[in-house]
Amino acid sequence: MPQAIRVLGIMLALGAASAAPAKPKPEAPVGTRIPRDLELSPLPEARATLSDFARCAVRKRRDLAVQFILDTKINVADQYLKLADPKCMMGVADRIDADVYLTLPRDIMRFAIAEALMRADLGSFDPALIKLAQPLQYSTLDPADYVPKPGKKYKPKELAELQEAKVIDQARIAFQRYGECVARNEPLNVRLLTFSKPDSIDEVAALKALMPKFSDCLTAGQQFKTNKTMMRGTLALAYYRLARAPRATVATAK
Repeated sequence: MPQAIRVLGIMLALGAASAAPAKPKPEAPVGTRIPRDLELSPLPEARATLSDFARCAVRKRRDLAVQFILDTKINVADQYLKLADPKCMMGVADRIDADVYLTLPRDIMRFAIAEALMRADLGSFDPALIKLAQPLQYSTLDPADYVPKPGKKYKPKELAELQEAKVIDQARIAFQRYGECVARNEPLNVRLLTFSKPDSIDEVAALKALMPKFSDCLTAGQQFKTNKTMMRGTLALAYYRLARAPRATVATAK
């Protein structure tokens, strides 16, 4: 089993194998002064560190954090990098070797902050209202971003990376849509999952309750390779956006 999976928890391999499974990958990392690489830290330290960072980021820059989560663009604008504040990890620096720093993937940062906002803002929110939310909007990829620029010379590796970037971004959007499907259909269990402590009995119970919907929300031939951190994150992202979305009529929701 890969080290990253041992660190972040059991892999949730969803759906049947396909010739080209969707594997959401993060963007280029954000350099931050968070002690220890989360992908290499032992449990439960890694997930606790990520949670502490996100809670601090929300406390220090709440408005920016909300804007970040509600922004439908798949790629992270530079303005949101202010959320990766090194001071947010000062509280844990004493208990972890602070000489090793984390490069925090931007999607993981978005997921962690979505969880922190959900716990901060939606403690008394009725999960039943999630099913009445209008459909979420998603980023539309610009084909021009994935083709060679006129007049620029490319190496074969660079051309391949352009095509790979398109596949990755399509997978990232698909993973967010998948999160909406699960959150919209199982809002109570998604809430229970997000409010549970990592690696707790409550987390295991919530994941088990969500398993049927994990399969139901997959389209034909679709597969995601993920872990508990990413799964919790994409569900929190969808739940928070749905909670803030305009309400549809009951007839429309049905």
